Amino acid sequence: MPQWLSAQNHGQTSDWHAVRVNFVAIRIMMVRVFNNQIARTGPRVSTSSARDVPWSGRGDDDVGVRVMNDRYRSASPYEALVGFSRAVRRGQIIVVSGTAPIGPDGETVVGDAYVQAMRCFDTIIEAVEGLGGRREDVVRTRMYLVDAADWDAVGRAHGEVFGEVFPAATMVAVRELLDPRWKVEIEAEAIVTE
Repeated sequence: MPQWLSAQNHGQTSDWHAVRVNFVAIRIMMVRVFNNQIARTGPRVSTSSARDVPWSGRGDDDVGVRVMNDRYRSASPYEALVGFSRAVRRGQIIVVSGTAPIGPDGETVVGDAYVQAMRCFDTIIEAVEGLGGRREDVVRTRMYLVDAADWDAVGRAHGEVFGEVFPAATMVAVRELLDPRWKVEIEAEAIVTE
């Protein structure tokens, strides 16, 4: 076991501080790598690589929205770069990844927390519907805010989208999100009732 984790050093904050500083430095490097990669590759999913995969369902090859069996991909440049799906369906369950305010063009939507939250919810609903669900099937949302003062704007957007659905919801303030322009990021889960 490393010395900084041993019980005798548990009370020494300098070692813990060094670990946190290293973690933050690694996270900053990851953000820089993502931003540099996006600047080089552009915001859309490459249509040439997408043709190598058996896509089906909605989506035009030039739009950047794809459904592959039980996975849904949006126009977010992070999906292809990091290797994740916007949403995944297994049986009746649809899980939507953390969704940032990224427009259909792959660019960050500029606006206040309400505008950005509405864009996140639009993307989430598109993904749920793309996998055979409906807005009414959403049973859980998680909203991550950079500024706790934006709770009312994001809450208002949530109420407009899910006011008659009443999913379980969590809203938390976080220190930062991957892109400093993002004010909110939202996750969702749905259970499809046929």
